[in-house]
Amino acid sequence: MRSSALLLAALPTLLAFASQPAPECEGPTKPEWHSSFPPKELLAPLMGRGPGTSSHQDISDWYLANLPDLPGPPEMTPKEIEMAKMGVVDYIEARKAGTVTCEEYVSLLVMRLRHYASMNAFMYLDNDPTWPERVIEAAKAMDAKAAAEGLNSIAPFYGLPVPAKGTMATVDFKSSAGAGMLHDMTALQDAQMLIDVKAANGIIFGKTNVPEFASSIITCNYASGCTQSPFGRLMSAGGSSGGSGSAVATRLAPIAISEDTGSSTRIPATQNGNFGYDPTRGHYANDGNPGFSYVLDQTGLNARSMEDIIAFDSGLYGYNASQFGGKKISELRIGVPRHPFVDMYVPKCANPNQNFGFYQFPSMMRPSVPFMETYEKAKVALVAAGATLVDAEYPDDDGDGNDNLDEALFCMKMKESDELPVSWPLDIFHTAYGQMSQWLYQYLNTSISMKDLIEDTWSAGATHAGIGFLTASLYTDELHYVFLMQEMRKKAILAWNEYMDKNNLDLILATGASHTQDYLCSTTGTCDIQLLDQETGEFYTAQAGASTNALFTLFQHKILPLPKVVVPAGVDATGKPVPYEFLGRGGPKGMPAGEIPYVYDKEGLKTVDAGFLQDVKVAVDAIQAKDPSLKPTPPDMLKGAGNLF
Repeated sequence: MRSSALLLAALPTLLAFASQPAPECEGPTKPEWHSSFPPKELLAPLMGRGPGTSSHQDISDWYLANLPDLPGPPEMTPKEIEMAKMGVVDYIEARKAGTVTCEEYVSLLVMRLRHYASMNAFMYLDNDPTWPERVIEAAKAMDAKAAAEGLNSIAPFYGLPVPAKGTMATVDFKSSAGAGMLHDMTALQDAQMLIDVKAANGIIFGKTNVPEFASSIITCNYASGCTQSPFGRLMSAGGSSGGSGSAVATRLAPIAISEDTGSSTRIPATQNGNFGYDPTRGHYANDGNPGFSYVLDQTGLNARSMEDIIAFDSGLYGYNASQFGGKKISELRIGVPRHPFVDMYVPKCANPNQNFGFYQFPSMMRPSVPFMETYEKAKVALVAAGATLVDAEYPDDDGDGNDNLDEALFCMKMKESDELPVSWPLDIFHTAYGQMSQWLYQYLNTSISMKDLIEDTWSAGATHAGIGFLTASLYTDELHYVFLMQEMRKKAILAWNEYMDKNNLDLILATGASHTQDYLCSTTGTCDIQLLDQETGEFYTAQAGASTNALFTLFQHKILPLPKVVVPAGVDATGKPVPYEFLGRGGPKGMPAGEIPYVYDKEGLKTVDAGFLQDVKVAVDAIQAKDPSLKPTPPDMLKGAGNLF
């Protein structure tokens, strides 16, 4: 009876919604094949879509021969050089002081993005070439508002230009999510985070490149091409937020919105020498993104400093950042457990079908030598600065050789008679098809189906194979997904927090991704990794695809609603960026036993990471002060006469 009454009460609203005329559906169009994406005749035989023969090595050879050289600098005045180097804090202070106008700053960035267009950080310069001019007009309008109503009328962002990840729905720019068939479409409404940025007087600064529906850790699609990192012609910008990462590193924008399902904020940060902030799930609004998983998807940020991340975060939600954190470096306690943050493997208790391509016990993977060296140097610097490092592993309460976190993530069973644990790395994508289809209908109102889009998606190498992610939900189990949401996730976050609380930790230090990848090794699956046989003690170097060894350190804990920041720490001997990573507690201390109420607290989630961000800033400042070699390094592309550095 109660459910019938509720339905009757809601019926007028439902009928009113259903009676509204829907905008006319747009049909499919296909853009020209981008010159920086491998040609169809090379890809078709590998995908069973055409005659002939080809190999991943052929694709790698194509990248080597055809990716364009990185551009030299544009002509800039001394003031323009200083504006290009501005971060979020620098720009806001300059705009408040009146030394820079919104129009000046945005116009300079537009000039730079056009100059560096061949790197493919941004989309839609082909089919909507005047969108940058519309952004300049928005900046002019912001200046006019400040002149008419006072400077405070454009606070707190003061016309800050913020690029949107290319998956986000937008009314002012095309909204293809990287899919060729959607290349000319525009959304009916903005993604919620962009609405929030506009409300804070930020300016949406176009759309950054993504693989189709963010389905790869390589940012390529045939409509908008392959995105390059400014750290090298053959360097991938990572994915799926590669356009955002490249734009920030190339100084085309001071900050950019990213999104992370399995590492898509943090791999671009790694590849481009940026800070990559992947918040607690629900901190930023995810509405308006065609997601893969309600547990994993989370919009985030790429920026060039912790100060800029904190300024953006506090400005967006209107809180005073100085009221959070406040610990000195001598008061910070930082955990340095080896497993799973350095010594990475799926435990022996796991379902053999559950490892998602990761290395399973007794095989163990470690990050590349440069990443390990950076991690160890960060530890030394923290100790020298006065921080307390806690060298403790996750406890193994039942003594079966699997620690408590592994027990939650890999060893749980749906019932006592179930011989195999849940295969969550695949089942976690159970809602993917539905989420993407809903986005197509709700935001684009298109009759194009996921089947159409998948058939128009092209893989370009061993790592860039988005069809696998796009079809993942077809091979999942609903009961496993429900169990994951209701039981496994709760047990895992409690195990995580139990370790942090037992050791009174503020942060956990990790190595970040396991190597920096270029298009050549990722395409052929020949990126160097380190492996150890835990039973024999044999330690050796091997080769694998980027999807295996980059994802492990970043994907495993995405099921847990907790904050993470990748920190740039200079470059290795070959000039490639190297990072380390900090992870925080899941939610505030003092939660009731067996409960995780913070994940449903919409207002509380706005400041749930504020203290964590302050602690990370303190730790990063201390590391850089004690070891200047761990400071972020601008790419060589931006150095030299007439350039920025």
